[in-house]
Amino acid sequence: MANQSMTPDHITFTGVDHQTSIQGMAELSRQYLVEWAVLFSPKRQGNDPRYPDLATMQKLLLHPDRHRLRMAAHLCGDYSLEIMAGAIN
Repeated sequence: MANQSMTPDHITFTGVDHQTSIQGMAELSRQYLVEWAVLFSPKRQGNDPRYPDLATMQKLLLHPDRHRLRMAAHLCGDYSLEIMAGAIN
């Protein structure tokens, strides 16, 4: 273990929202291996600043630098359980 590098392979930033600069995300992604996580919860989507609304998601998906971004979806709480149970497509 002493000879192994303590440098992570990549890092994850969780909570992309309407205040997050997509251009800034792209710039960091050019320099580092970053995963950008978006929080999803039907109860909180658009009502809580950390859960982006539809307009923010559209901006993210249509941004010219979107291909530079390594994205992840974090399905929160009961939402993840419902999807795993097949209750939501």
